[in-house]
Amino acid sequence: MREQVFWGWGEPGAGPSLPAYADTFLGEELGLPGGIVEAPVALDAVRLRAPELPRVVRELLERAVGAEHVLDDAETRVLRCRGKSYLDLLAQRAGDCESAPDAVVRPADHDQVAAVLRACAEHAVAVVPFGGGTSVVGGVAPLRGSHRAVLALDLARMGELLGVDTSTGWETIFTGWLDEYDAVLSPAAPAIAPRGLEATGDPSCCTLWSLLGFPALTVPAGLAAGMPIGLQLAAPQGRDDSLLAAGAWCEARIRFGLADQLAYDAT
Repeated sequence: MREQVFWGWGEPGAGPSLPAYADTFLGEELGLPGGIVEAPVALDAVRLRAPELPRVVRELLERAVGAEHVLDDAETRVLRCRGKSYLDLLAQRAGDCESAPDAVVRPADHDQVAAVLRACAEHAVAVVPFGGGTSVVGGVAPLRGSHRAVLALDLARMGELLGVDTSTGWETIFTGWLDEYDAVLSPAAPAIAPRGLEATGDPSCCTLWSLLGFPALTVPAGLAAGMPIGLQLAAPQGRDDSLLAAGAWCEARIRFGLADQLAYDAT
């Protein structure tokens, strides 16, 4: 499993370097002096609180996924402290990692995820899913809230390729957990739309289901703080009927129709 540098994009040592004439060009065109102005703090200088995961929870997690997949070393926690937005990277470069998760757990399948979630629910531990860690909208921020601790649920071990349909080119990855449900409900966007703007940031969260081959749709869900919000529904592969039924059920109960949308647009 590849790791990234904690203060920027990319893997350690990867990425292009500036050509020799870059310093001169930047100085002439932008008035920059050239050279390194500020470097990120070293990993051992990062401000990091001691892990607070209760021992009983750690024992349950180790029983569920194996002790080698329950990690609380500084580097692993720092790498899962934030996403990759501009503000995230500024904080990481400054070594501000006090909000890092108390531990990182790496389940390998559905049953292990279920066991992890049960243990955390029983002992008031917050869980934040972590995929590639490239969110620019706060999607992987380990928010502790009123919980005893916060855990990063790293999904890197769940990328197993199960098969390829040679007629369509579709790949099947480990996604069997969805088969247990008629539909899954989630926000259509990670935040309400800022007034006067049309986008809230990276829209990739809204295309995930399509990329994985699951039918999905969105329905209007009213207003929050005077701004429109939407719900996204996804169903197991081949279950378009369940998806449409769930969408109709939501629309019938929310009753945020065209008249409401036109009234909002008029403002």
